[in-house]
Amino acid sequence: MQIHITEHKSVGTLDPRPNRTVRVFVDRDYQYGYFVDEHKLFGLLTPEQQLVYLAGGEAKLDIEPATAQVIIDDGTTPYAKPQVAEPIPPELADRPQ
Repeated sequence: MQIHITEHKSVGTLDPRPNRTVRVFVDRDYQYGYFVDEHKLFGLLTPEQQLVYLAGGEAKLDIEPATAQVIIDDGTTPYAKPQVAEPIPPELADRPQ
């Protein structure tokens, strides 16, 4: 799956302000997208993806369906949220990337 981060994202270094949200489109669904906490999103990415994320004004990244589901579940949207992957088991949810 692919995510496309388009609005309000940090460039160069991660913005230290808490509760900063970015707009994320999941799996090329450009109807509305999801507003997601930037620090949470950044923590879901691999180190290589984090470099790409910070490199420019927007980013397109290939991610696992389980990661996409976390973004959908945590994101804010006025639309119905699809189920794209099985939930991550609690024992794996907080594992380091």
